[in-house]
This record gives sequence, structure tokens and C-alpha cells, in this order.
Amino acid sequence: MIDADTSQPAAPVVMIADSDPYIRELAGYFLSEAGYKVEYALDGYEALDRSRLKPPAVLLVDIIIPRLDGLALCRLLKSDPVTQNIRIVVFSVLPSLKRAETAGADAFLSKPLEKSRLIEAVSKVVNK
Repeated sequence: MIDADTSQPAAPVVMIADSDPYIRELAGYFLSEAGYKVEYALDGYEALDRSRLKPPAVLLVDIIIPRLDGLALCRLLKSDPVTQNIRIVVFSVLPSLKRAETAGADAFLSKPLEKSRLIEAVSKVVNK
């Protein structure tokens, strides 16, 4: 994808679905600094709807989010031909690596938020 204004490749879009505004903003700041375009969703259904309309390259999703938990969201996105290629990083304080893998996540990142681990995880799934 080429950005029409600069003739440079467009930055990959990372959608962050986390109910904690501090985590959303901090993760967004780190990812923006690393060259990603960042979008936000406040709950699972908002992330699902927005991903179906305009799929992001990566979805960074917490397990514990309102209305539709992150693992259910992951299963729905991976089972839909329109969204199955979205790379999903499950990001949680819960020790849920196996559950995230079973739901179809491409990576699991444990909280607390750490800039270098976040950027590394997102970069790895973008380049898969």
C-alpha cells in the first residue's frame, strides 16, 4: 500500500482494544513512535465491527474487555474470511498463552506494558 501524499509505503495500522485508557494511550504512543498508524476500540464489539469494515494489519487486544472478551473476539475474527488475515496479539495480565493460541492469536504478550516487548511482538506479527 502506498501513501498518496508521500509516495512511501503506508504505515501498518494497529488497532488497540483495551478498556483501560492509560494502557490504550501508552501503547498507542509507543506504536506511533515506532511508525505504526494507531486506531482504538473501547470494547470487543467495536473492535469486531471496525475490523470487518476496514481490517487493521494488527489487533492488539486485552482478554478482559467489555461486551465481547478478547478471546471470543479472536475466534470470531479468525473464523471470518474477511478478517482471518488480521494478525492478533493478545495482551493480558492473565497467564493465558495456551488459551490465546487456541483462540487463534498470532502472539501473546503479558502485561505490564513494556515498550520494547510491545514493539517486538507487533513487528514480528506484521512481518509474518
